[in-house]
Amino acid sequence: MPWWWLIAGAILLPAYVTLVHAQEGHPSFGGGGSSPGPEGSIPVGSEPIALAISSDGSRLYVVNRDSFSVSVISIAKQAVSATIPVGPSPSSLLMTPDDRRIYVINNAATPVGGNSVTAVATESNAVLTTIPVGVAPYTGAFTPDGRLLYVTNFGGNSVTVIGVATNTVLKTMKVGGRPRAIAITPDGQKAYVVNSQDRTVSVIGVGTNTVGTTIPVGAFPTELVITRNGKHVYVANTNDDTVSVIATAGDEVKATTRVELGPRAFAASSDGSRVYVANYGSNSVSVIGTDTHRVLQTVDVGGGPVALALSADGKTLYAANQHSNTVSILPTEDLSQHRQVPVGFSPFALAVAPNGGGVYVANLFSSSISRVP
Repeated sequence: MPWWWLIAGAILLPAYVTLVHAQEGHPSFGGGGSSPGPEGSIPVGSEPIALAISSDGSRLYVVNRDSFSVSVISIAKQAVSATIPVGPSPSSLLMTPDDRRIYVINNAATPVGGNSVTAVATESNAVLTTIPVGVAPYTGAFTPDGRLLYVTNFGGNSVTVIGVATNTVLKTMKVGGRPRAIAITPDGQKAYVVNSQDRTVSVIGVGTNTVGTTIPVGAFPTELVITRNGKHVYVANTNDDTVSVIATAGDEVKATTRVELGPRAFAASSDGSRVYVANYGSNSVSVIGTDTHRVLQTVDVGGGPVALALSADGKTLYAANQHSNTVSILPTEDLSQHRQVPVGFSPFALAVAPNGGGVYVANLFSSSISRVP
C-alpha cells in the first residue's frame, strides 16, 4: 500500500473503516482542529462528509459525521434552516428520485443506533424510521424507479436491499470482502458492487436479488461509475494505479487503463464520451475516452483531489482538493486552462446546483460549506 494512502485512509473513510484499518496495522491520521473558511461560508455540524441537493435547487442536505446529524441549508437564504438528528457516524446520504425522502447511512458498528439507515421526509424534515442493516454500512444506490435502495455493508461483506415503500429490509446478500461503492445500471437491471479486500466486483441481478458473476479487477478497488448508456463500468483500482473497464453485456473486463497514483473518484460526461478520474496520490485528473478506454489527457490540480463533479451543461469539471484546501475549476474543452479557488479546511464532497446555481463544497475539518460560483 502506498504511503499516501496510509495517510489518506483515516481522512477519507468513515469512523468504522478507520478503526478497521488501524486494527489491521495501518496508521491513523491525526486530523482535527479547524481553520477559517472562506468569506461567506455556511457553518454546519462537525465533520461534514456528504452532500445532496434537491432537484429544484432550493435545499442542500449535509451529513455531519461527528455531530450525528444532517443540516438542511436553504439555498435562497444561504443558511441552515433545520438540523435533523440521525444515527452515529453517518457516512453518506441518498435522495429518492422524487425528492420526497433522504436516506442517511449510519456507518458506526455500534449496538445502539449504528448499522442502520435513517429515513427522513424532506417536506417536514421528520425522521420516519431507522432501518437496521448489516455491519458498518458504507454507501448505497437507488434503482432508477426509486423503489429499491441497495446498501453496501463494509463490515458485514454484504448488501442489504430496502423496499422504499415500506422502509423494510427485503433481503441481505453476501458479496466479497469489504464492499464499498455500488452503482446500478440505467435500465435498473444490475447492481455492481466494489469489493475492496477481494479485488473483485460483484454483479447483482436486481430482478431476483441474487449475486451472479464475480469479476476480478485490480488492487484495492474503491470507486466505480457506469456510463450513461449503461454499456461500461469503470472501476478505480487505487493501489495499482489503474482503471478496470467492465463491459456490462458480458460482465467481463474489456480493458485495463493505467492512470496516475491512487485513482479514487469519477465523473462521467452526459454524452457518454468521457470519464474523468481523480488521482489522489499524484494530484491530477485523467480523462479517459470511452470509445478507446485510453487516457486522452492528464492535468495537475490541487493536492489530494478526492471528489469530482460536472456542471449541468457538462462544460465545467470541479475537483475538491483535500490537501490544498481548494477547488479546481476545469473547462472540459481544455482542462489545462483550469484555476483554483480557496475553500475551507479539507474539502471532501461536492454538490452541483441546477440552473447554474453554483457548486457547494463540504469542508470536513472546518465544519462549513463553501459555495463556488
